Amino acid sequence: MIPTYYCQRDYWDQLGRCAGITIHDYGCYLTAAAMIAVKYGKATNPPALNQAWMWLYVNGCDATDYLLPSTYPDIAYVSSPWGREHLFNLDPGRNSSIVQIDGTATLGYITHYLAWDHCEGGRVYAVDPWYGDLCDVESRYGNVIQKVAIYEGVPVSGGGDDDVVLPEGFKVGLSHVAYAAVYNREPTQQEMFDFSNNLNADGSNYNDLVQGLAGNLGNADVARIAPTNLANSVDSLNQTVTGPPPVMLTGPITATGPISPAPPADQG
Repeated sequence: MIPTYYCQRDYWDQLGRCAGITIHDYGCYLTAAAMIAVKYGKATNPPALNQAWMWLYVNGCDATDYLLPSTYPDIAYVSSPWGREHLFNLDPGRNSSIVQIDGTATLGYITHYLAWDHCEGGRVYAVDPWYGDLCDVESRYGNVIQKVAIYEGVPVSGGGDDDVVLPEGFKVGLSHVAYAAVYNREPTQQEMFDFSNNLNADGSNYNDLVQGLAGNLGNADVARIAPTNLANSVDSLNQTVTGPPPVMLTGPITATGPISPAPPADQG
């Protein structure tokens, strides 16, 4: 059973790095992905996953079907075929899907996304981030199912809002904070990967890595130009979105490398 997150009621954080765009208005894909992650036992919610994807979005706030497995490697991406018929071959116990529909006539959005739950009696049921409920997709929206991004994993109980931990993708964001502070620029893909890969799971060597970057400039006064501890840098990264920080500095974090380019998914 897919858990329920309600982006139209609960989440007003800025979506990614796009000023003026919020999870409330354009975060249905993100919210559907967060529900699927929780189904597989990941401790997350839409704001926390938004933080994990902060530097992985295309064009600042467009999600792709590769972001979920990039963040959680044990959630396997299967395929993104077009057509409702592909949902009827799925096992609700192991499979999940982000269902794309044409929301033009009903919501005024070219695309809208739901988290597939199951099929029964020839009908498709999914959790709708717009209304925060489980619905018969076509009874609500009509014959509008388009692409279905299919994933596979092992469902685990737990996760959700009550046990949010630092998302894996946060290490990527910390690499951007460090390079911006020391060099006043974004890291290259290779620099981002190297920094994230060298950062300890608990972040304990973050300051050493920042000092190493500053040492390349021959500047001994690292405190003047860069954050000097992990907590300050997390605060700096959290300030890139509106509202209170949605994650706590606890739990393991894992490096994520560069992802292959993919067409952006319209938000709705």
